[in-house]
Formats: sequence, C-alpha cells, structure tokens
Amino acid sequence: MALARRVFGEQHPAYIDGLIVAAWEAIERQDPAEAQRQLGQADRLLREAGRDKTPQRAEWWLAWAETLRPDALRQADRQAALTHAADLYARIAPRDPNRFAVLSNLANVDYRMGRYSAALDQGREALRLAQDWPDVSAEDRGAAERNLALFQLALGELAPAEQSFEKAAGWIRQSVGESTGTYWDIEA
Repeated sequence: MALARRVFGEQHPAYIDGLIVAAWEAIERQDPAEAQRQLGQADRLLREAGRDKTPQRAEWWLAWAETLRPDALRQADRQAALTHAADLYARIAPRDPNRFAVLSNLANVDYRMGRYSAALDQGREALRLAQDWPDVSAEDRGAAERNLALFQLALGELAPAEQSFEKAAGWIRQSVGESTGTYWDIEA
C-alpha cells in the first residue's frame, strides 16, 4: 500500500483497493472498528477521486455492510448498505462475482427481519446469477442453497425446501465433503 501511495497517490484505485483489502482483513479478524477506520479513509478518497459510481464503491458498500453484521441494532443500516451495493453492481458491473455475495447477504438480512418472501426472491436471484459464474465456489453455492431452503421453510414451502436442502448437500459434498459440520447441518 505504501508503494501505491508513493507512486500513484492516495486517490489512485490501487491505493484505495489496499484500504478496502485492509478492511476485509480486519473483518476476518472480527475487528469491525478497524475495518470501519480503513473504510472511512477509503470513503473519503473515493469521493475525492470521483469514484462513487464504480465497482470499487460497490465493494466498499459490501465491506461496510459486513462491519455492521455483528450489531443486531444496525441491521436496517446493513440492509441499506447492501442495497446501495446491489444497485451499483446491477447498473455498472452486473457480472461482478461480488454481486452474488451482495444478493445472498440481502436475502439473509430480509430473513432475519422476518421478510421471508423478499429473502426468497433475493436468494433465488443470487443463485440464478451463480449458475453462469464459475467464480462462485461450490461451498458458497451450497450455503446460498441452504439459506434458500430455510426461506422456503419459513413460507411453508416444504417440498421445494427439501429439494433445496438436497441441492445444498450436493454442493457442500462437492466442495468440502461429508465430514464437515456444514454438510451434516444440511442433512439434519
């Protein structure tokens, strides 16, 4: 990051990417405060550089939403951030694999907030997009299919839920095998 800053300057996409990557790393370490600090710097630079209508800004919204995940009281804010990301990806980068993650996360927020029909719609859209994208891992497809089954159960759609659970088990079996808790959670 220091090299990108020195060679290109703070407003260069490479430097801003470094801040966003540092935020993702902080999210992985479960340090949302540090992630928000990194994203705060990236936010300012994205605005100053006129990069608010770019895939980079959409990823910023996705990362910001992830910093809000642990806070039950901020789920409406998380949904708003994910909606910004989804709208940007749909307009300017509809084939970006992060769009799958955004839609899957939106579906989960809807589910947690009791909006099961909306969750089902978002989950179906995410899986529809994933069919054409080899960058979406089998494990991620399995998790999205499992979530779809939960949304269907919440709506009383038992037969479709059973089919979704079977598909999820297949994806998980293909990606991480039957010896994982994820597989047996689905099979249960």
